[in-house]
Amino acid sequence: MALAAFFAGSALFALFGLCAVALHDVPPHHRDRRLHPHPGRVQRGRAPLKDPMTYVTYGGVTVGLIILAHHLTVWWPGLKALQASPAHHAGALLPFLLAWSYGVLTILGIGGLIGWTARTALWISNWLGDVALVWGVGGQTGQRASAATYLPLTQAGGAVVLILTAVMVALVKKSRYGSDIKRGAWCGICLGTSAGIAGFAAAPLAVAVNWLGNSVYGVL
Repeated sequence: MALAAFFAGSALFALFGLCAVALHDVPPHHRDRRLHPHPGRVQRGRAPLKDPMTYVTYGGVTVGLIILAHHLTVWWPGLKALQASPAHHAGALLPFLLAWSYGVLTILGIGGLIGWTARTALWISNWLGDVALVWGVGGQTGQRASAATYLPLTQAGGAVVLILTAVMVALVKKSRYGSDIKRGAWCGICLGTSAGIAGFAAAPLAVAVNWLGNSVYGVL
């Protein structure tokens, strides 16, 4: 019995020694990892980063086109009046176009509170437009109408958008074109990432704002 206990103790001691040597040879950051995880378990890890921009559907584009068509219909002064005073009537359309450009810029990869507000407005527009298409003409929901690629804004371009946000808020409160500015920004958010002409127009806007931001902050 004593001899058997001696051999058993010797074997356990040798086993512990081998384990200690093996752990000593393994790098510290690999000691707590399983070499062969259970096949039935899914390995947990950090989820891949997602594109912060919400895509636009046919419903969202439809809402943007409705806003644009409504505003142009209300604005249209008639051919004779437009020919008689083109500068005056074109100036009345300028606040809507400027706000449209701002709405396009806010959806081009802007983060933070401004980006969240723009993406929320786009999500609501997608939902409203999809519901209108389904119940109005029997369409389908969730069909994407966004461009395959888009040009995001740089850090300096985002700073310019932040400055424009302050200007837009002041114009909405002080200007008599407050409603035009709101509709224009909403229209730009809906059409800024579309695959049509409005989506292509977003690219030069992004280039211009990025250039302006880099130039201004480069000089300062």
